[in-house]
Amino acid sequence: MQPESSKTAAHRSRLWQPDFPVRPVRFPFFYGWVVAVFATLGVCASMPGQTIGVGVFKTRLMEALEMSSMQLSVSYMLGTFLSAFF
Repeated sequence: MQPESSKTAAHRSRLWQPDFPVRPVRFPFFYGWVVAVFATLGVCASMPGQTIGVGVFKTRLMEALEMSSMQLSVSYMLGTFLSAFF
């Protein structure tokens, strides 16, 4: 084991400690449930833009928006790419 003086600043940094930025030990329940809830909310928030939901309405969307299949597909692709930033 290395002596304390030879360790780099990165190893001593609080950023690399397992209790950063919050201390899961302080919660009266398993912290994994918090992660699971937020992950589920993230998936649910992205569902409206998913292909499986849009594919059903493709023909109706093309008619209502007066777009070709190519135009609708490119619009959907751009929307999907842009949603990655939010």
